[in-house]
Amino acid sequence: MKNLKKVLAMVLAFACTFSMFAGAKVFEDVKAGSDYSEAITMLSDLGVIQGKDDGKYHPEDTITRAEACAMIARLMTGDPNVSQYVGAQNFTDVAKGSWKDSAIGYCYINGIVVGVGNNKFEPDRAITDAEFVTMVVRAMGYETADMKQNYPFSYMSNAQAMGLLDGVNMVANTDALRGEDAQVIYNALFADYARGAKLVNTTHGTSVETYPTLAESVWGLDRAGVGTYTGKDDETATLTNCKAHTWVVVGADKQKEGNILAYPIADDETEIYESGVNSSNGTKHVPYSFKYEGDVAAITGYEVELWGQGKHGQPTWEKGEGKFVFSDNWTIKAAKTVKGQTAYDYDASKADSKSSNGTIELGETKLDLKSVAANADKIQMANTTNTGIFTYLSNDKYNGVELKKSEKNVEKALNVRDGAKYKLVDWDSDGDIDWIVIDEANYYKVESVTSKRLTVSAMAADKDESTKSDTFTWKLDDLNEEKNYKVKVVTPDDLKEGDVIEVTYKTAYVKSEKSEVITATVTKVESDNHELDKVSTKDGLTVTFDGDAMRIAENQSAGDVVIPSNPAKYADFDEEELGTQFALWQNRNGFIVYSDYATDSTNYMMVLDTGAGSDKTGDRKLAKVDFVAADNKLHKDVEVASDVRIVDVDGKTVSDAYNDKTRVLDESKVVGNVYKYWTDSDGKITKMQEMVAKKDIQSGKDYTYTAKNDRLTVNGESYALKGAKVVFAVTEDYIQHDSKTTTDLYVKSGDVLAVKQSDIPDIASSEDTYAAKLDKETTSWIANDNAYLAIKANKDKDISAAVLGVNNFNKFNAGTTKVGLVTNVSYDKNDVVSIDVAYNGKVDTISSAEKKDFDDIVSVYEYKSNGGSTTHSVKSRTSDTDSSNDVFAGKSLKNYLEKGAAYAEITTDADGKLTDVVFMDQKDDKNTVVGSYYQVSRAVITDTRDGWISSNKNAKYATSKKLETLDTKNGQVANDYASDAVFYTIDGRPTSVNGYSKAMEILDGFTSNPTIKSADKKDVQKSHITENDSSASDEYYVADIASKIDKDGKGDAVAVYMYSDEMGEVIGLNVGSGKGLTDVTAEVAVDGKATVKVDVSGIANLNTKDMYVILKSGNTEKKFSVSEGSNTLDLSGLPTGSYTVTLYGFNKSSDEYQKIGDNKTLEIKTTVVAKDVAVVADYAGTALIGNKAPAGGQDVYVKITGADASLGSKITVETDKSVPVSITAQGNSAGIYKLTDATNWKAGNYNVFVEGKQVGTFEVAAAKVVAAETSLNVNAMEAQDKNINLTVTAMTAAQVKAALETKHSGTDTGITVKVADDAASMNIKTDDTVVVGTVKYQANGEDVLTINVQKVTFTLASKAVTDTTGSKVVVDLMYNGQKVTTLPAAIKAELETNTNWTYGGSNVNGAAVSTVVFADGQLTITAKTAEFNGQDVTVQYTASTNVEGISAF
Repeated sequence: MKNLKKVLAMVLAFACTFSMFAGAKVFEDVKAGSDYSEAITMLSDLGVIQGKDDGKYHPEDTITRAEACAMIARLMTGDPNVSQYVGAQNFTDVAKGSWKDSAIGYCYINGIVVGVGNNKFEPDRAITDAEFVTMVVRAMGYETADMKQNYPFSYMSNAQAMGLLDGVNMVANTDALRGEDAQVIYNALFADYARGAKLVNTTHGTSVETYPTLAESVWGLDRAGVGTYTGKDDETATLTNCKAHTWVVVGADKQKEGNILAYPIADDETEIYESGVNSSNGTKHVPYSFKYEGDVAAITGYEVELWGQGKHGQPTWEKGEGKFVFSDNWTIKAAKTVKGQTAYDYDASKADSKSSNGTIELGETKLDLKSVAANADKIQMANTTNTGIFTYLSNDKYNGVELKKSEKNVEKALNVRDGAKYKLVDWDSDGDIDWIVIDEANYYKVESVTSKRLTVSAMAADKDESTKSDTFTWKLDDLNEEKNYKVKVVTPDDLKEGDVIEVTYKTAYVKSEKSEVITATVTKVESDNHELDKVSTKDGLTVTFDGDAMRIAENQSAGDVVIPSNPAKYADFDEEELGTQFALWQNRNGFIVYSDYATDSTNYMMVLDTGAGSDKTGDRKLAKVDFVAADNKLHKDVEVASDVRIVDVDGKTVSDAYNDKTRVLDESKVVGNVYKYWTDSDGKITKMQEMVAKKDIQSGKDYTYTAKNDRLTVNGESYALKGAKVVFAVTEDYIQHDSKTTTDLYVKSGDVLAVKQSDIPDIASSEDTYAAKLDKETTSWIANDNAYLAIKANKDKDISAAVLGVNNFNKFNAGTTKVGLVTNVSYDKNDVVSIDVAYNGKVDTISSAEKKDFDDIVSVYEYKSNGGSTTHSVKSRTSDTDSSNDVFAGKSLKNYLEKGAAYAEITTDADGKLTDVVFMDQKDDKNTVVGSYYQVSRAVITDTRDGWISSNKNAKYATSKKLETLDTKNGQVANDYASDAVFYTIDGRPTSVNGYSKAMEILDGFTSNPTIKSADKKDVQKSHITENDSSASDEYYVADIASKIDKDGKGDAVAVYMYSDEMGEVIGLNVGSGKGLTDVTAEVAVDGKATVKVDVSGIANLNTKDMYVILKSGNTEKKFSVSEGSNTLDLSGLPTGSYTVTLYGFNKSSDEYQKIGDNKTLEIKTTVVAKDVAVVADYAGTALIGNKAPAGGQDVYVKITGADASLGSKITVETDKSVPVSITAQGNSAGIYKLTDATNWKAGNYNVFVEGKQVGTFEVAAAKVVAAETSLNVNAMEAQDKNINLTVTAMTAAQVKAALETKHSGTDTGITVKVADDAASMNIKTDDTVVVGTVKYQANGEDVLTINVQKVTFTLASKAVTDTTGSKVVVDLMYNGQKVTTLPAAIKAELETNTNWTYGGSNVNGAAVSTVVFADGQLTITAKTAEFNGQDVTVQYTASTNVEGISAF
């Protein structure tokens, strides 16, 4: 070791104490290597020059007198602010304290400038080249007295001699420009400083050999370089020479905050200098660290000089390490880009056709890659970063390519289709690239995002396209810690699931984290819609959209490309997709990173039921599904695309979930399961992806949920629901099967509720809502009778999808759904639903967002007394003619609201937009309506206090304005007020529309159009009731009280709708049991008479001589006076129907008519209601042509107008046979009957009787089709397109089509028969491929049409042309007197068959023909020998398959 010579590198340093510098400013209009770039870059670093407000430098702009002073003053003082000279001038046009003040002050004090007279300076006047040069010469101390005599040329000459004008072309009298003036200042920085020389000489005499420069004497700068030391220990180590004075900056130092790393470049070379040995990895080319406050990115990759301050380090011998260690603690003040460089922007989209030959072609420029390949081989990324983020090429594998000093490998690595951008830098502009700067970008799809977490996915890295995704989850509220570094992820505020994102990177050492930190900046990538025009697989997949060829990004590394939504794989861009609109997401280089159908939309759903499709000829239909979507809307009969893709949670196809041949969904896989689904523009489902897998089912595990903390606990593990994409609550055993089979599964819509996390209540055994088992069906996707929930969660226990088994839904959605009293509903041209409603403490109009389907917003709740519930469209549950409608009192919604109001549960979104209006349904007790979460009861207010309200629902109407005496001992209900309870007043009083002595029904409505106003709790009025005193006159106040549904029926009151007018008291008629109407005739014929019996004995206060009954059916009503005993009612003129019979009597106490006893029912009907018999094809009612039934079969279907299923036993058919006709009803209101004759029906007319009365006749006839033409002759030379009229008897159009569109016998090649949709005609088309023969078409065993395909008859022209050799004859081929120009292929082949031809003449007979050729309308017939010459020849053709024989001269 003692004799070992060490060659080690260190940075040369120049000691100095000056430290005031500004950070670099790099200008986009001054490119590295361009004119003045090194001067502007360095002076900007030093703070000598500044840019303009737009961030640019504008080198071609003129400079003012003040700006010239500022540049010179900063140069000469080393102070960007020239702070010592504030106030040093007194010009009246220069503001004190401004930057102009100090700069002009310095130059004025030092004799560099003078004013213009009148104590003015004119700071904003442009300066000339001569003036600027003169100022610099004076500042540098080179002005002499004689120079003034020859101004300005002496100054310009002097400046030229000093080197101040190097690199510029100045003309004395032209305006000075910012770029060239910066170059002059830069030259001055490194020129001999005369004034400095004088100071030195004063101190040191004449011993100084050279003048100092401003860079040294004022700025304290030295150029950092690398030299070699030799020596064998600390004491003998000496610097021998310096071999590298320029550098390439690679980025931030991974170990020192505010430092950069740079590799030295060998002098006069473009290769990285071998500067030492890194003991950690043995490399000989190591980077150096410098403190630098400028813009690192602007100088990265360029060859630069680094000017700054440091100190000489004393070499230190590290025992046993075999090396010296030197100090390199430098602070770089300015980076100067070396002249003569060229930089090129490049990415893989610019790759030339020869993409791996080691050269890059950019337009006319051809660039070699040998130098950068050699430099990359010398260095390692580990020397500068631990992150794996590439910022330059090294000897590490890049984009999967080992570079190995190979320029071809470098090009191959650069041309991987990803999001990376490159800066190719040619340090000496010789056409050989020396360094490449890499700016990487990755692309992902957002799977979920919260304020704390971002989960993304990308295609797994693979050689070929992969169907597997890699998923990454990043913290957003903290740094993500990796092994040797940390990552800060920065996202936009509006990021959401489904977004495609671009991620770019910046890396720096952060001292507080003691680590290298990557800042990963996320930006959203927007899509563009394009139509697929063309697909090419040459040289890899190229797809053309709207005329532009595009390529798919490669999945070389994770984050290069995302698995597409549509098509299933990028390789599936094929001819079948041509013309399809796609949404395309492209990386910044134009490569496709994600695609989907442009018209697709996505949502989440739980499948309730499926309907099978079909792919059979004549019966093609799509499969269908019923489902509940994530917004809790029910969707029925939604079509599923024939090629729908069903994939699992990992994106893999679930092969047996859908059979594309039969178009059937496997209900054991899909029913009750949760999916994300995609739909096209027609609403068809194109893709379904499972949100919860079978492995996510929590077997044998009960669970709890705490709403306040958003904590779902299963078996001691806690999970969060807040970020879930979809949550469904289901009731116990929610999946059911058809009674006939266990494989036909379905879910009732009322057993499923889609909810948001904020609407989920506490779930526990001690709460109103508790966990319940999911399903006991062994054939369902769950197939587990001991599971309570299924959840999909990540490693952080954040749930993305869940199915929660619960006992009921009563407490769900309470946070976002409130009760409202709706007075109007409208739907406008923009598809906006609006309601006028008393809701949430206000009387207001609330509207939905635009483009909403009415039925998606407005629906009707259906109450079921035996448990369960569901919702329906308004139209399906209400009508004006449906007397069973108990939602809007037998009316449509529109008519009901014309003079009334209806209670509904109202839901709005975060923006206050209407999302749900569910009208509440009447409960069994009729004075209560209910919904999913609330009930509203009409009751008398018996008491009210600050915290509660007491009411009684047992009140009954006595008159329109009075109630019967209320028994307050029974039926009292008390409800606490909810903390957010609201109050309203309703002008008027509740009304009764169905008589008196009945409970107050909410559906009875209000007095005319109610006027509703917001109110306070104090407006709630208490009734005045005198206990046990029927003679006193009580006053009753009525309110509609809305309360939460509670298992004990005492939920908190959330709203009180108080009627302002009181109801009086009437002592009602005391009707005993069995009194009133005791008997009514049950069924009466039209125009008949009915008997009613009345018993009113013992009823006090009743005027028995003033009684009547009302018969009411729908809108028909008739009043009859009655007396006690038996009464006969004449029903003449009343239409048929079911009538309610109600008895009323006059109450002498109240002077009002009141209802007495219970109602009765009477049915008015005709004895014979049927008429008109028409034959139909079948139960579906398909029409028979001619309305005649076909003979020969056992069954005839007829429709009897006015009949229903109950008349089947009363129908008879008159026949001439002893065999009775069996009559079977085929439906209810359809009136269709199947008449079966076991011995088959014969042709004839048959009479039909109902209850012995003839109601019509039907005819049975032989099924037959007759064509207007029964035969047709055709041949291959004449194409046919002919319509033939048809006469059809006792057949349907479909039967005719089925019979005639298929041949019965013969060969129908080249023949197409098409029957019109109404079977009135048939069309026959032929082409030149018909085959000679006879083709027959039949119906019911009888010929309808015969097509005779005949041979073609040709003739030859009478004049033949014979060639001079006598061996050929050329003759025109004629058909129907016309020359033939073209022939069908088969006929041409027959005519050109030489064996079909012979010829004869004077010397020969029956001689053979050598060849026959048809061309240009002529036959050329060649003899085997030259025998035609001089003879009269007979040419003969023997008949063939399609051609008749020919004989001609």
